[in-house]
Amino acid sequence: MPALEEDYDKHWFLAVVDLSEKQVYQFDTNATKESKARRRRVIQCILIALNGIVATEGYKKLRSKGTPEFASMEIMAAPGVPKNSSSTDSGIWVMQWMAMRRRFTYAVLPILDKEKIRIKMAIALLTGRCNEESGALLAKSAAKTGNRD
Repeated sequence: MPALEEDYDKHWFLAVVDLSEKQVYQFDTNATKESKARRRRVIQCILIALNGIVATEGYKKLRSKGTPEFASMEIMAAPGVPKNSSSTDSGIWVMQWMAMRRRFTYAVLPILDKEKIRIKMAIALLTGRCNEESGALLAKSAAKTGNRD
């Protein structure tokens, strides 16, 4: 779950719920003692909201399988997160972590190729199902490059 802390320095961080371990990992490139505690309170609010969401009628089947108590999960700092005193690139880090999807790992490598991530995200947004013009964009691209695949 991406979260933006607007009140201080417009810093993005990520909370990942590990249902098998019943833990929440906090990915934060600019975590000081004060900001870590403040951002954990934000994560705790999100977890409380998740409890409310899964308590609704739409999640009845899930509840029958034993719904986790999100708000009681331990919040831990993710290992290997690089320290970056600037919040400028925090959103890019969050995008990179989210792009991992099922390949996600909690022990991350502190390597960030900002331009590569920006290009990948732009392509994903332009060609994604949510973009009504993606078909036309792909057709124009294929016509210009001679690629018919």
